[in-house]
Amino acid sequence: HCISPRGDPPDRKARLSTVSLDDDRKKKVKLWLLGTTLVLLTLASRISISYYLGNDAPGDGVIYSQLGKNLLEQGVFSLETQTPFSPTLVRLPGYPLFLAGVYAIFGVDNTPVRILQAVIDTGTCVLIALLTGLSPAALQDRNDPAAGLLDATWADWPQALRACAVDLPRLAPL
Repeated sequence: HCISPRGDPPDRKARLSTVSLDDDRKKKVKLWLLGTTLVLLTLASRISISYYLGNDAPGDGVIYSQLGKNLLEQGVFSLETQTPFSPTLVRLPGYPLFLAGVYAIFGVDNTPVRILQAVIDTGTCVLIALLTGLSPAALQDRNDPAAGLLDATWADWPQALRACAVDLPRLAPL
């Protein structure tokens, strides 16, 4: 074995850097596991609320549902429940088009709509985390408590959770 000028065997430095890499990988895996667990818990809570507490109470949800049904069944953007189906401009078409698409796949039932909205809403939490730099890779370089607070607040905000159970045009920009 050769001895370096410091007196360390040449492979010691390589072993130390390998240990450091293994520790970094373990940190990354732990952060990804934590993040994935939190996202899955958020998704499970939103889907549970959507499924068990969902309602079709009178209000905007009924209007949007009728527009979605008429788009699917009659091919007309109308609020009418029977012929003639007069076109209307009472609402923007984004959310009724989303509803018509979901109704075409799952049938005219609002439960799949609410569950799909819960999935999209959870994706919004992930997007906020990524946009605020709260990804596991960013956490290694800096710890931004404001970003974490923003994401955690949205993930468990009571109004956001309650909104999972109601049919509202939260996807209007589509």
